[in-house]
Amino acid sequence: MNHSEPIRNARGLGIPKMLILGLQHMFAMFGATVLVPILVQSYGLPLSIQTTLLFAGIGTLFFHVCTKLKVPAFWALPLPTWGIPGGG
Repeated sequence: MNHSEPIRNARGLGIPKMLILGLQHMFAMFGATVLVPILVQSYGLPLSIQTTLLFAGIGTLFFHVCTKLKVPAFWALPLPTWGIPGGG
């Protein structure tokens, strides 16, 4: 495989690399949709896990409509763009 070309089909990577990338994706999405509401509630901000899952799903569906189902993606909360009070 040429390393300068983008990966268009993950099946070409092989099972071990696909599993590692899948686990990385799972932890990233878990952190954005489940862990963020738990963390911000400790600062007194009202945000539920159900709300984040709902809007992540709506955002994902909207993205698929805009791209005409050509780009596989899942949209979660953009935590790094949030300004959490007291958080560094």
